[in-house]
Amino acid sequence: MVYKRITAGQNYYPAGVGAVLDKEGSIPAIGEKLTQRELEVYKLLVASKNRQEIAEILSISEHTVKHHRRRIYLKCGGNTPVDLLRNGLIKGLISEEDL
Repeated sequence: MVYKRITAGQNYYPAGVGAVLDKEGSIPAIGEKLTQRELEVYKLLVASKNRQEIAEILSISEHTVKHHRRRIYLKCGGNTPVDLLRNGLIKGLISEEDL
């Protein structure tokens, strides 16, 4: 099935990638600036808040939090909130004043 899609010129993305594509269908580049909402979610992630807590604090759905979290991890790199904090500071995506 995947082979047929690729040979037919269709895009194929591994499982989970489709949820982080932007409106143009491309994957955001690592180092791309965080949006205002992503920055809000980011700050709560590095403060060790879980998805449900973040959703309640920001008055958004857990699904929306999950979407923002995926984009944040793609933009910042890493797998844990500690990685997010370190990489965000190193790459200049956030500053100490943002925290």
